[in-house]
Amino acid sequence: MKFIVMKLLGMMLLLSSCMPKKKEDQKQSSSKCDLMTSHKISSTNEVELKCYFSENCTIDSIQVSFALDERSFENKNNFSLKNVLASMGYFEKDSRYLIGQKSASNFYLNSQTGFVTATFPITGSTLSTINYIQVNTIGVEKGQTVVSNLYPYENSLALAEMEQTYLDHKAFLNTHVHHVVQEVKDGAIDKISLTVKAKNIDTLSYFNVAINGVPLKFRASIKASFTDFQHENKACEISNLLKMNKNYLKFDVAIGALDIKEIQELSVDLH
Repeated sequence: MKFIVMKLLGMMLLLSSCMPKKKEDQKQSSSKCDLMTSHKISSTNEVELKCYFSENCTIDSIQVSFALDERSFENKNNFSLKNVLASMGYFEKDSRYLIGQKSASNFYLNSQTGFVTATFPITGSTLSTINYIQVNTIGVEKGQTVVSNLYPYENSLALAEMEQTYLDHKAFLNTHVHHVVQEVKDGAIDKISLTVKAKNIDTLSYFNVAINGVPLKFRASIKASFTDFQHENKACEISNLLKMNKNYLKFDVAIGALDIKEIQELSVDLH
């Protein structure tokens, strides 16, 4: 009798060990989606990112943290943060998926560290990862509404082909000018585009450009009322003068007359 009971108990234990553990499996299945990933600030990343996932393993919301600087204000003591915006998405080699610009559902500015932490809910998206984020702040300084330049996450500028443009704050930390060759004719550079970081842009009228030691002097202004132009000098011409924002100007210079095949030295003096 004891042998029969022990045999039955052994069979029940064996069967129970072979039964699928539905509750445990369901718990593991849901827990793998109930995750938070974090990417810290580093020498190559100025925006800390935390991603929170839904039960379907898609991103439900993100939280970003970054330090405010001159992109947002001239004097932090006169600045009041009013909102944080973020454009985001996922970029691959041959395709892009943009969620679009979103407003933070909540944000907090630590007055001691200068760090902002902002949360953005993401609805209607099937993304399980994000590699492109550009953050802007909106604030008020001396009664004026100020929209900041970009705070990019990791290599977002490179993904969007925005490096060394007026949106690339880090590119202008050690220089105030970058150029791009626009046109080449017969092996010589015909036109270049220059982006210049400057102050008091509205008052500038002297544009002195030196290329490979050749000085070019122009007179121009963004003001519609300005009439004392000097668009040409040494058969070179300045054109398309644009104010990109309060800190950056962009303009073209036709330099075909200089017969330059490579720009080895470039300087710009605005006053």
